[in-house]
Amino acid sequence: MSTVSLNTTLSQVEEFTRSNLTENNNVTTAPFLEENVSELMWKTLPIPLLCVGLAGNILTIKVLLRMGIRRQPTLMFLLFLSVTDTVVLLTVLPRYWIYYTFKFDLKLVSNAICKLYFFIVYLSFQYSSWILVGISIERAVKTNFPLRYKNVYTRKRVLIGLFLTLLCLCCVNVHFFFTNGINYYNEGKCESLSPEYLHFDEFVFVYIDLCVSSIIPFLIMFVCNILLIRILRIKQRERPNLMHGIFVKRANRSSVKMTKMLVVGTAYFIIATAPLCIYYIVDSYLLPGYEKSKNASAIARMNLIRTVCFLIALSNNCVNFYLYTAINDRFYKEFKAMLRCQPRYEWCIHSPLGKRL
Repeated sequence: MSTVSLNTTLSQVEEFTRSNLTENNNVTTAPFLEENVSELMWKTLPIPLLCVGLAGNILTIKVLLRMGIRRQPTLMFLLFLSVTDTVVLLTVLPRYWIYYTFKFDLKLVSNAICKLYFFIVYLSFQYSSWILVGISIERAVKTNFPLRYKNVYTRKRVLIGLFLTLLCLCCVNVHFFFTNGINYYNEGKCESLSPEYLHFDEFVFVYIDLCVSSIIPFLIMFVCNILLIRILRIKQRERPNLMHGIFVKRANRSSVKMTKMLVVGTAYFIIATAPLCIYYIVDSYLLPGYEKSKNASAIARMNLIRTVCFLIALSNNCVNFYLYTAINDRFYKEFKAMLRCQPRYEWCIHSPLGKRL
């Protein structure tokens, strides 16, 4: 997900709007309705999103550990995704809620926190996108090349791939420790440290981030989902082969359910993050003109649109547990077994004859 406008915070937009209203009319004008709505959303929605998201991600981690991540590479991806989503929620939502409720910006506590905030936010958003890419590719390989799958995807290789991806994204975002901080040429705000770095953030890195966190992952997941849907349709039309053993058929059914779950998850990612991506593309062309012409009402409208798109995108980090329980029968039954303090579901779901108990 793209976060290209995090350097220009909502507070700065509001200050710009109010200052220009006063300058143009020589009177103190009340904030626009869009500003009030945006502020109300940031005061009321982050806490419910945080509670729902944290509860879901913690439960997802516990269920995945019960299901046995060592033997199933897909579950390793989902575990890392849940941890990353938790980092996103804990980093972004409390900071915005505290700012709009108590008018205190956590980024300004220290120069180190300012730098670290930008680094973690961009890194976690991007990493979440690329974990979904890894899941999509893994499912596509398993459904299209089942015989080669076990040789390609092992626990060790999945872990290496996840850590190499994280390392590459760290390299992409390490510049924040040098280009951003609490500066004194612009009233001590937490943003770019100089006009030159500001130009890099607004006109160079904005496109790097857009490609890394949105465009490239979107294209890869789109292609993989097409391949997955194609295979699912073929499997639904196939009749059971009498030559297959009951355990083979059971494994195929489990694989199909897992694939359906991941197709829905990646589809929701695209739906939730696409509005924010489109907004940032439009923002790059329209906002400079609005600021130059001092069109405060238009800036307030864009501020509201950004808030709505941002909160929708953050919902993507909250819903995975609920998607898994609604779509994947095995995940749901493992969750129920955990709540009842029963043994792992996969060890007791079938009798020796392969029939459900």
